[in-house]
Amino acid sequence: MHSVKFIVAFLFLSIGSMAQTSNLSFTYKKNGKAMNATITKHDTLVYHCQALVMQYDVFIVVNEFSDQKIDLSYQQSVSSNKWHVVIPGSTYKTTRNYTTYFGSDKLNMSLMDSLVFWFSRDNYKEIIANGTTSLKIDSYPKESFALATNVTQTAIKYKGEAVTIETFDINNKQSIYKDPTRTMTLLNDGNNRLIVGYIFGSKSFGSVAQLTEIR
Repeated sequence: MHSVKFIVAFLFLSIGSMAQTSNLSFTYKKNGKAMNATITKHDTLVYHCQALVMQYDVFIVVNEFSDQKIDLSYQQSVSSNKWHVVIPGSTYKTTRNYTTYFGSDKLNMSLMDSLVFWFSRDNYKEIIANGTTSLKIDSYPKESFALATNVTQTAIKYKGEAVTIETFDINNKQSIYKDPTRTMTLLNDGNNRLIVGYIFGSKSFGSVAQLTEIR
């Protein structure tokens, strides 16, 4: 677990018209060589998802990710609906609430105390320092999550090229059930705390999402 890194200092940089943009830089490996990159305005994150027998892709466009606000557009490959989500920038630091499901009746949402696709500073800090943290996902009750794996390499595409990124898993293994019922995969970076994937339930009968590409 010691290879999981937590960067205390939060850096900010200006990218295009994104004033005071939070640092969404990350490191990836291509052909064994470490390289640096940054998720910037208009980049698209592609997740492959599964809900029971349905499989589809989700496309998240970063409109703004700043100290002031997080602004994302969201669309599914199986729907013509287009969602727009705005979140206060402070939520990226302090929330313990996470939203993974958007109803078709809520296309424009302001989430005051819940994150989507990223993990909060406070939860990340606790999981690194203590090995556990408490959080709430959708309508599930708040529960304890613990480190589940050492750092591993996860394959994705970045700007069309095959690369790997460092990730680690957390899960609710301390739940009342014998096996974990919720697992989240996080980018191994204290600044860009991207949620790379999750499994709620089982791969066959639950809800699954996995980052496949950053465009």
